[in-house]
Amino acid sequence: MLLLIFLFAACNWQLMTYFVVDVLGSSSTLALS
Repeated sequence: MLLLIFLFAACNWQLMTYFVVDVLGSSSTLALS
């Protein structure tokens, strides 16, 4: 199960990176507001 998730993330590393950056950016914005 975890291996499949890892493979999926590896195949979609760019999408995952954008998702993480978006989440971190949203969290930072909420923290500053």
